[in-house]
Amino acid sequence: MFMRNWPFMCGLLKDPGTSQMKPDQVDIAPLPLADEADQSFSGLGGWKFMVNAASENKLDQVWTFIEYMSAPEQQRIFALESTRLPTLSSLYEDEEVLNKLPVAESGREALENARPRPVSPYSPPCLALLLGHVARDGRTAQRLAQGRGSRRAGAGESSRRASEHSG
Repeated sequence: MFMRNWPFMCGLLKDPGTSQMKPDQVDIAPLPLADEADQSFSGLGGWKFMVNAASENKLDQVWTFIEYMSAPEQQRIFALESTRLPTLSSLYEDEEVLNKLPVAESGREALENARPRPVSPYSPPCLALLLGHVARDGRTAQRLAQGRGSRRAGAGESSRRASEHSG
């Protein structure tokens, strides 16, 4: 069976409670190539947090939540309990993560070989539409950017963690 999906599916497919497949029937491999001389790669992605336009008066709480969810401790727990790959590269060195989440080794290789997704001529209008729903006017988007900068500038550790994100 071939399936192109997110890595958390390996945990579900290997779990007898959710799958009829045997654990040794499930594995991860690089995407196949037409020319063996080429290098396989995946599209770069990651976890995304967005702020609803109606949350303008709650930006401190929003950034507190984003910083909490981005912290190594939460990413580690999330990876161990949900079989989802973390976005922090340091967690790919964590022995418990590597032991409990066998897909992490393949995930690390995939992240090291990932490339940005191609830009479509439709990207700018789609992004404008999305941002229009997130921030109905330029002031909200500007306040978000300023609020993020001021929260991050004094956060030191959070700024370091943000630069460590791999996706």
